[in-house]
Amino acid sequence: MIEQGVPSFVADTLLAYQATAVHQKAPVSPAVRDLTGRPGLTFAEWVADHAEAFRG
Repeated sequence: MIEQGVPSFVADTLLAYQATAVHQKAPVSPAVRDLTGRPGLTFAEWVADHAEAFRG
């Protein structure tokens, strides 16, 4: 960030803020369930369901 011109105090603040979230789960939106009537997939489930599309 500093190499891109971000002041060091801003870079330090942003990194400190991100560090507080390292061991916290991200909030999950109910949007997929609300729109489709079923829960969303985890990334691992999606990958397993679509793995064939990436083989070639």
